[in-house]
Amino acid sequence: MKNTIIRAAGVLLAASMIFGGAAATASAAEATSPSTGTTSSTQAAESINREWVLNPANNTELAALGTIQGGSQTFDGLTIDATANGAKFAPRANDTQINAGTIISIPVPAHTNTATITLALSGGTTTITADAGEVSSDNTVIALPAAESARTVNVTFTAQTYLNGIALAEQQPEPEFPGTPTVAAKDTNWDFTETGIDRPAVQGLPTTTKASPSTLGRKAPSSTRVLPRQAAAAILR
Repeated sequence: MKNTIIRAAGVLLAASMIFGGAAATASAAEATSPSTGTTSSTQAAESINREWVLNPANNTELAALGTIQGGSQTFDGLTIDATANGAKFAPRANDTQINAGTIISIPVPAHTNTATITLALSGGTTTITADAGEVSSDNTVIALPAAESARTVNVTFTAQTYLNGIALAEQQPEPEFPGTPTVAAKDTNWDFTETGIDRPAVQGLPTTTKASPSTLGRKAPSSTRVLPRQAAAAILR
């Protein structure tokens, strides 16, 4: 009997240790598990707008870059390829000279609206080609359609150009019209019968005629002659 009681107590003690350990483990897991809470699934879209200053007077890194000719180099995210014959990327005192044959590769992040790459000239004109988008007639703006992924736009200069900078910007859509106007169709009837209230007066035909004493017995001039009532009514019909 005593042995039976001892064995039962041992079983109860073991069960207590097992369940107690499991509860402690669960409690520890709950304590160490971070609270997720409620978060918004929509994140604010990051702006892709960026500007590259190509005026060494305002950009010390560009001033230290020096001339790129006969090779290629990366500068502030731009890849400058001046390996073609005659190609050159040369920062000057207040702008950068770019010779024909130079290729500048511009990184463009994903964007939901039309984006533009704008070349700011310090003077003169330029001629370029681009492997994406549409080039404007003056060769200073490249319009890029919306893109779901990032890409690189290669701009090839086909004429000597003097640049102050390059700007990348996403165009914002026009705001929606505030509200919708309420419009309801309404039928309208006009009464043009002889007794109708909507019947307009006819120019040159007075509605009433009355002879003055000075005109009695005289025939009215043809330009002011009053038509008989029957004739006027026939015209109005």
